[in-house]
Formats: sequence, C-alpha cells, structure tokens
Amino acid sequence: DVDHGKGTAGSGGNGSYFIFGIGHTFNLDNDISAGLGVSAAYNDRQWTDKTGWADMVFSGEVSIPLFKYFTITPNAAYSLILERDTYGNASENEFYSGVTIGFDY
Repeated sequence: DVDHGKGTAGSGGNGSYFIFGIGHTFNLDNDISAGLGVSAAYNDRQWTDKTGWADMVFSGEVSIPLFKYFTITPNAAYSLILERDTYGNASENEFYSGVTIGFDY
C-alpha cells in the first residue's frame, strides 16, 4: 500500500502502519490443530493525518485434515477499533470469517 495511504501531505504512502501480534497453536486429537492469536496495529499517519493505536484483532482457526492431501481450515476474527480518529473513517468494530482449503502432496 505504498501509494494508497493518505499520509500528512495527502499524496499517499507518507506514513507507516505497524502490526504487533502473537499466536499459539494447540494440537488436538486426530491431527486436528487449533490456533489463537491477537494483534494490535499502530498507525503513524498512513491512513489519516493522525498517529496512534488503530485496532486490535482477536483471531482463531481450526485446521482439519481431509482425506490424504487436503486440509480445511475455518477461521474467524474480531477487529476492535481502539482510537476511531487514528483509524480514519472506520465507524464500527467488525467480525469476519472464512475458510481455507489447502492441498499438500
């Protein structure tokens, strides 16, 4: 996103966006694993003219082997806005989810 940030001059890409995160994977029965994570983002004038903590994301996923070569991994996350002014025009916290299908041979 080098050319897409707002930055202080309004021309884009004049700031930085840092994400700090940690996670852990737990092994469950039958080669199934679960992962949990949390991250916090610091916006230094990348998306607005302000600097500060932007959001925290809480995430989880479960990796399930399917047949011999496939893995299906449903995941979910919740994004919590920390400072609305720092995050630009974002007005709401968001829940999102998805599914990843992997093929390993």
